[in-house]
Amino acid sequence: MKKIYLYVKGCRKRYLDTKRIQNYLVENNYEIVSKPKDADVIIFVTCAYLNDVADYSLNKVKEFQKYDAELIVAGCLPSIEKKRLTEIFNGKILNTTDLDKIESYFPSNKVPFSCIEDQNILFQNINSSSFRDQFKRTLRRSKTIERLYLGTKYNIFHRFAYGKTLLFDALHKKSFHIRTSWGCQGNCAYCGIKHAIGPFKSKPIDQIIKEFKNGLNLGFTNFILESDDIGAYGSDTDSSFPELLDKMTEINGKYHITIRALGPHWLVKYVDDLKEIFKRNKIISLGIAIQSPNPRILKLMNRYSDIDNVKDACLKLKEFLPDVSLDTHYILGFPTETAEEFKNTLDFIQELDYQFGYLMPYSPKSNTEAEKLEPKISKIEMKKRLKYAKKFLKKIGHRVLFYTEEECSFLLFDKRK
Repeated sequence: MKKIYLYVKGCRKRYLDTKRIQNYLVENNYEIVSKPKDADVIIFVTCAYLNDVADYSLNKVKEFQKYDAELIVAGCLPSIEKKRLTEIFNGKILNTTDLDKIESYFPSNKVPFSCIEDQNILFQNINSSSFRDQFKRTLRRSKTIERLYLGTKYNIFHRFAYGKTLLFDALHKKSFHIRTSWGCQGNCAYCGIKHAIGPFKSKPIDQIIKEFKNGLNLGFTNFILESDDIGAYGSDTDSSFPELLDKMTEINGKYHITIRALGPHWLVKYVDDLKEIFKRNKIISLGIAIQSPNPRILKLMNRYSDIDNVKDACLKLKEFLPDVSLDTHYILGFPTETAEEFKNTLDFIQELDYQFGYLMPYSPKSNTEAEKLEPKISKIEMKKRLKYAKKFLKKIGHRVLFYTEEECSFLLFDKRK
């Protein structure tokens, strides 16, 4: 019996992919081991959405090659950083869009990969500390932050780790994840992910409802909809995003649904349709990936740029749905962003009174339109803006944490009670 070691570094979709791969191997009687040194085969499911993250994945490939095991590199790295990967690795790859190719690497398997359904529980790396423990260690790097962590009931860590926030709900073991589609219709200038995830394809609505009911029957109450372009649901079939939510929320039961990263243009299009659906009090959190409130920057990003329409839609939601948490995401320091445009972003956050969000410094990605834009914001200026943003957000009532790992960093802000 061959022994397999699985490791994933990436978004929630890749964790779901890895869980499906794990189930496929278990169904075919492979042993999943907890240490790479014990494996005959190592499968590394990668991420490369930023250059720093790609560097991490490439270094991890080098690390896994030191073991006496066959290595399969899966996930988004092979598509996004094909040239850099081939410079250090000439083995088997498994692209995100071709997961069923895994059958060719295990030809003696009896159970086909197609018989393993899309998964709803995130894979957990066995030989790695939990996200919560990593987060605690990050907090304790600073005595000030350590005191904040240890000091009060509603400190930042407690709120972010245990509150109804997108980041931690999405990683919490009691969450049931439902992937609604694959791929993305967008063409954002800064994004390299589109190269890896393929064209947009909606999951059949009957299949989504089946998964949802299964989660309810298993006792789950927290459901998270996963997609790279969730608002586009049904645009390739005879359906729509509001229809999906309508069919889900008309099902009786004690549950709540979190929607992550809805594109602003979809919010503008569907805000009136969402009103009645949200009144059912089943959807508790809606993430809106605005990225910037500045039309000039949005045009450079190749994103929907009528910010007045976005603002009106957000305010309309807040007016008739005060109990639904509106969360957001912004990119700080996009190439050519002026000091005034940076301050506009902070003013926009204050005006719309978002309860929770991310403020992520722009990080260049190879082979994207944004990589060619000049001038870039210097690292020194980026640090100044982050420092200013942190002070500003605290002043308007947010708890603020600058979270950093080896491969990425961002500001988290939260004013939920």
